[in-house]
Amino acid sequence: EIGCGTGSATAPLAMSSRHVYAFDLDGRTAEIAKKRCDLMGLKNVTTYAQDVTWTPRFVSDTKSVCKWPVDIVMSYALMEHLLPIERIQLLVGAWEALPVGGYFVVVEAPNRLSPFDWHSLMERFTELPDELYFMWAAFSDRPTIDGDMVAQRLEDLPRMNRERSYRFGRGVSFHEFHIALGPDAYEVVSSMDRKTIAKFDQTFLDALGAELAKLAPPVHSRFAYPSLDLVVRKTGKARLAPV
Repeated sequence: EIGCGTGSATAPLAMSSRHVYAFDLDGRTAEIAKKRCDLMGLKNVTTYAQDVTWTPRFVSDTKSVCKWPVDIVMSYALMEHLLPIERIQLLVGAWEALPVGGYFVVVEAPNRLSPFDWHSLMERFTELPDELYFMWAAFSDRPTIDGDMVAQRLEDLPRMNRERSYRFGRGVSFHEFHIALGPDAYEVVSSMDRKTIAKFDQTFLDALGAELAKLAPPVHSRFAYPSLDLVVRKTGKARLAPV
């Protein structure tokens, strides 16, 4: 499990796994995750910390990030907080770590193709180029958007922090999967609807899903949903080679 936090997902994973290896950038939260599992009587959990260089290391040497063999890699509410290159590195590294038939699970990743972005609480936001993103953020009512993510004037643009905006959360789409893995290296085998999510619009999803199906190669309709909650199976080698 990548980015385990305090173990809210680690514990239920452990209930149905032989063993869970879970890491976080914050060693303190990883320790809390282990304590949570211990208090629940779950002894099949190993938690540990990694530093911010974990994504390039995951590509070049997966064992430097997780030295144990795994058949599932889980990313819960994580991908949208990674830089674009880190997302690609995560996927390529996961494909190196997993056997053919292994699974990559992505949960609660906001879809950049969705009209509504629940990190900013705004419509038509995640697909904007950086300069417009920073200017449009000024219209958000969400108080947790920091000042270095908002440009009120043209002279504010040079101080905008692109990395900070990604760490805050910017949408993910099928593009990362196709770029990193290639359409023939994975298949979507399960998903969740999340019909209670803000601005859920089945008519829009059906229309977008139909458009994705027309692409060459076609894209699975679940990549049209506002939250990417997918179980993806490895069927072949990643399109991009490890470096």
